[in-house]
Amino acid sequence: MDTLQNKTIGTLAIPSGRLVVVDPCYADIAAGSDMAVSTPVKVGDTVDKEYVVIETPNQADVIFTTDTEDGRVAMVTLDFREGLAEPLIREGMEFSHLLPVDVAQLIYADADHLAADWENQDYEDIRIYRNKADGRTLQYTVDFPHYEEPIASEGGATMNALNATGDWERVPYEAPSQRLGYNTVCHGTGDGGRMFGDKAAASRTGWGDGMYPVYVERDKDGAVERISFDFMGLNSEEGEDEDEDDWI
Repeated sequence: MDTLQNKTIGTLAIPSGRLVVVDPCYADIAAGSDMAVSTPVKVGDTVDKEYVVIETPNQADVIFTTDTEDGRVAMVTLDFREGLAEPLIREGMEFSHLLPVDVAQLIYADADHLAADWENQDYEDIRIYRNKADGRTLQYTVDFPHYEEPIASEGGATMNALNATGDWERVPYEAPSQRLGYNTVCHGTGDGGRMFGDKAAASRTGWGDGMYPVYVERDKDGAVERISFDFMGLNSEEGEDEDEDDWI
């Protein structure tokens, strides 16, 4: 697809040798468990709990594949091969399993770091818009209850209408805590995703909630070289023809 663009957003450190992948809605469950390497998942299966833990090398480049037409994150690839160029989307990879996502995001982190750094947080729905010309601001739930509500101070215009003019911009929101937590992660993935320090990253998941295929490439000795999380069906077969003895 000509609209796809790869970008390396950082290098993920995994000093424990255990990569945990989890929806932030369930990260408190993962953080409170022993996070042993997950029982292998047969091809075509879904994971049997809220998160998966994979034995990996100690660092990986985190590569976002974005559809430039709509800004959606189409795929996230963790590349454990040192000094190599950004990967082609599917070359040399095998379907592993389906991963459930419930709040349209995934965290990729060192297992020990997630266990130590995770903080239970409530989501704070703070959305502030600033007029580019004079700096006045409007805040969701304070100045307007929803985006189609006429705003008296703006001559009855709605927030949707004001945003459409190009005269307003979203004010970046900084979560009060920078530790890993539901609120921090949710606000940190607003533009697709990013690194959270050097031991964690998080991303949006293309089409939102659902069951997403995971692909793995190993070297001749069986060590993981790449893992890709496909959020927009970049591989149409979704593992239908893979050997059922292939395991993550």
